[in-house]
Amino acid sequence: MSEQELAPLDPEIDALLDHERRRPAPSAEEQARLAACVDSTVLWLAAGGATAVGAAVGTAVAVGAGKPVFKWLAEFVAAHWKVGLVTTFVAGGVAGAGTQHVMEARSAAHRPAVVRAAAAVAVPPVAVEPAAPVVEAAPAPEVPMPKPPATVAPPAPKPHVPAVKESPPLVEEKPVARDVVLARERALVEAARTSLARGRKAEALESLQAHEQQFPAGVLAEERESLWVHLLLSDGASDAARERARRFHARFPKSMLWPSIQSALEESEKP
Repeated sequence: MSEQELAPLDPEIDALLDHERRRPAPSAEEQARLAACVDSTVLWLAAGGATAVGAAVGTAVAVGAGKPVFKWLAEFVAAHWKVGLVTTFVAGGVAGAGTQHVMEARSAAHRPAVVRAAAAVAVPPVAVEPAAPVVEAAPAPEVPMPKPPATVAPPAPKPHVPAVKESPPLVEEKPVARDVVLARERALVEAARTSLARGRKAEALESLQAHEQQFPAGVLAEERESLWVHLLLSDGASDAARERARRFHARFPKSMLWPSIQSALEESEKP
């Protein structure tokens, strides 16, 4: 089937294309821009069929100069139905590319102003604080390693000493009761006094000597010495009596028997 034997278009498609045929044709300047967009769009198609389609489109653009864009596109589709699918894709790409090109051309005038306005906004510099200086840690002081303890020899074992049995404690004899001692003293002193009063000077001297030997510092030593002075005075030994009286007063300065001794000494001195 040749291009001249193509069947007529469907009425609905023909009506849509007729609506486009009545639209005014684009200006020569717009057609030139559209052709340039088509050339740049179809360059990526593969060799062979893509080259044929590009050539056909270029021919259609050249032939359809002075006609509405969609009018000559429709005639081109009807004449080249074998590549209808590819042509439809190219037509959509051409229309979209042309529209996009026109929109970009109209908005290009406003783009530099926006860019300049954005560039005019100065961003204040951000102050960056300097990093704190790194302080190196002082090296740790060397700690001397402790010396191992000196080996100490174990102490020598103590010699075994056999235990000595302790002797039982000595039982001290109980001292003679105070009353018994005092009774013995009193018996000797009273015997000497009785013998002296009766004129038995020898018995009195014997009792006094026995008391002095048994109880030299007894409780009744004061009475014994007083009787001894009186015995010496009665025997006429005045000098011995005075010496005994002197020792008595030195030993018992506050004795209640001293006044009687003094009286006896004074009485012996009378002629």
